[in-house]
Amino acid sequence: MDSTNAKLQKWLFLIVLLLVGTILPFSPTWAEDQSSSFNCNDCLNNFWGGDHQNFLEPLWAQIRIGSFLVDDLLTKDEKETPIKIMVYDSPIDESLEAFNGINIISCPEAIPPFRMRKKGYLGHGSQVAGIFASKYKCSIGNTKNIEFHSWDNSPNGHSDDIIHAIEHALDEGIQIINLSTSIYFDEPYSEKVQSLIKKIKENKIILVWAAGNGGFIRKHFPDDVDNIITVGSVDPVLKRSNFSSHGDFVAPGDNLIKSVDPKHTFGGTSAAAPVLSGTILNMLKVNPHLSPREIREILKVTSFDIGSNEGFDEDTGWGMINIPRAIIVTRLLSDGNFKLTGNIKKDREKVQEVLRNNLSNITYNDLKSKRNCSEYVANLHKLFLDYFLTENSTEIAKFYMEQDIAVSAALYGKENAKKYIKTLEEKRSSDNSTIGTVIDHALGAIGKPVIDSIISEIAKTNE
Repeated sequence: MDSTNAKLQKWLFLIVLLLVGTILPFSPTWAEDQSSSFNCNDCLNNFWGGDHQNFLEPLWAQIRIGSFLVDDLLTKDEKETPIKIMVYDSPIDESLEAFNGINIISCPEAIPPFRMRKKGYLGHGSQVAGIFASKYKCSIGNTKNIEFHSWDNSPNGHSDDIIHAIEHALDEGIQIINLSTSIYFDEPYSEKVQSLIKKIKENKIILVWAAGNGGFIRKHFPDDVDNIITVGSVDPVLKRSNFSSHGDFVAPGDNLIKSVDPKHTFGGTSAAAPVLSGTILNMLKVNPHLSPREIREILKVTSFDIGSNEGFDEDTGWGMINIPRAIIVTRLLSDGNFKLTGNIKKDREKVQEVLRNNLSNITYNDLKSKRNCSEYVANLHKLFLDYFLTENSTEIAKFYMEQDIAVSAALYGKENAKKYIKTLEEKRSSDNSTIGTVIDHALGAIGKPVIDSIISEIAKTNE
């Protein structure tokens, strides 16, 4: 009898659980909805990529160009598009967690034994690849169904080795080569190089080349080859990095960018190049048949025009990469809903007009009303997407000010930047020379008259 009662109680208990589960389905989201102590900061650590210390978000580079929105913007079918890519660099270390599950193909004929590194070695090539396309959150490109070729450059980066690598890429049908090296061909007008350039122009391959860290105006890269795109670097306040040579475009690449290891940072135009390579990878996911000319023109009309002159200028080229715009305009072009005319100014205006139809028009107040992480982050993405489509930073400035992140708040909300001057000045006294340079640029972005008056007020309070 006792056994029967025990069984009956057990079944009654299970039935009650089933009924409760049907009426009030338990889930983390439901639990959060009921929480009166919701704190948005609990949702943001993953978004920032770590502790921002009221100064600068660790994933600032990825956030500045919108790579965190790629997963939202690409459709399921687009993510499945097979694309072959390549890095010409030191070997990619496949043992790193960032490359788990990615089809990496090393070129054995290009890897002399003395170039191999022990597993876990955080080399230049691994960091470049981590930004280009990896499983780590610093990745720019979508990794689904990619074939990633790793061509180990020679110790001295001889131009014959670059020629060999490019010929391999052409034979294999590779669509993007990232060359995070400023070394161009030793004899660019030789018959051998000119023959290769001809082959490059006859194919749809894109060569993304780091502009170099010498601070020079580019001279040696050809201007008449759509397939070759050079990239310079900008810092967290979107000024050309002091070290960066001039390129066709710029991308975040200063010495604070995350690559494959959250404990380490990477930098230089070597870091900026894979940002553009990853962007092009995402564009090809939408339309793998884009021509080099179309890729270049889409980048021109979608990038942030951050230079001193409208359109192209020597300092920042055609501007800084804007990933959400590039993806959406690629899709519009592929669907026949947008046409490039070749007039950059008119095409940019047309892009602006068309993209207004994609706005969510969410405000920061709408964001603050959310009471669980899933809704909060989803709406934060919408808030940022509207910024990338319109370049109107009013609402994200409010977000950064609420979060009290000094550099970003000063960049996006210049009219409210006074409150951050003291914080920035204090940070500038840090022994870290890289942070000091970033702060100098941040202060410069706010405007010297404002800086002078605020510093004067700070001085008075300290007397």
